[in-house]
Amino acid sequence: MKNQEIKTNFDRNNYGEIEFSAFATAPENYLRDLQKEAFCLIADAAKKKKIPMAYNCIERDYKKGTFEGDATAHELYDISADGRHCLVCVRDTEGNKYGVRTTLKSYFLISAHGKTGVKVRTASKGKAAKAAKQAKNPGDAIAVCLGKKKLKSALTQEKITGYKIVKNTDSGYMSVYDDDVAWDLGKTKKEKATPDHTGGFYVFDSAEQAIKTWSENSVFFDDLIQENDKFALLECECQGRRYRHDNEKICIGSVKPMRVVASFIK
Repeated sequence: MKNQEIKTNFDRNNYGEIEFSAFATAPENYLRDLQKEAFCLIADAAKKKKIPMAYNCIERDYKKGTFEGDATAHELYDISADGRHCLVCVRDTEGNKYGVRTTLKSYFLISAHGKTGVKVRTASKGKAAKAAKQAKNPGDAIAVCLGKKKLKSALTQEKITGYKIVKNTDSGYMSVYDDDVAWDLGKTKKEKATPDHTGGFYVFDSAEQAIKTWSENSVFFDDLIQENDKFALLECECQGRRYRHDNEKICIGSVKPMRVVASFIK
């Protein structure tokens, strides 16, 4: 497929995934053609067992109100302007009593190779989604994953409002992950934020996203929670270098809890 003049970029969701509505409503056939090229590459790679096959065995038990089974999906994160390369996320999910949660995400660069072949390379999980969110044109995220473009710096001193879920205990507000870490109102915690989960603190950029992630059980798993544990949603003043991770979590270097937005029991 020949490069064409790019007038419209793809619509993307909050995770960086290209949304299918972009292909259905795009005024240019160009974007729809790219979609076809990308999914041909993905299907070929799966058929040749270079990436896992997609399937869906999740079923809902309406009587119990639970979901059972597992699934693997292919999610499109970028396509090169010539249609010969695509970035795909292979997402594994499983059903439970709360809904459906992601258990694993792997990113792959798939390229046309020769006349009928495909070449598959593992893409950096730390770069792929972030690059897709920043992409302004088809192929931008792929270029970042290949080292041909740089990921934009996450450094900023702008203050933002973040939302953090904590345990509400007799000793105060404590980390869900570490009972020894307190989150006192009005007290600032600082730690260098990193893109690889080795430093910084985690918040959500909206109360709605925090509650949605909580209800989906995609971050706070059962082994972290005891029956009748009490929790609180804190509104925080945040500042410093930040990185956006899966489930819309933001890793940031400075967090100051300001007030309690909501209290609830699991």
